[in-house]
Amino acid sequence: MIMNNELYNWTISHGDYHRQHGDYDKLYQRGKKRDKLFRALLWLGAAFVTYIVFFKVLAYAAGK
Repeated sequence: MIMNNELYNWTISHGDYHRQHGDYDKLYQRGKKRDKLFRALLWLGAAFVTYIVFFKVLAYAAGK
């Protein structure tokens, strides 16, 4: 059985990213920051919508 370690110029050690490891780390960190910011904005948006709905219900209940 023949084992082909490089299929389509891809190896298990470096994948298909043929640059310096520092470049990959920068891209990974940038993606992590973007995901963290996106999650924070989603939570902030959900909290704001919950806040608005709560006060609308409270105003409706106070008006009765």
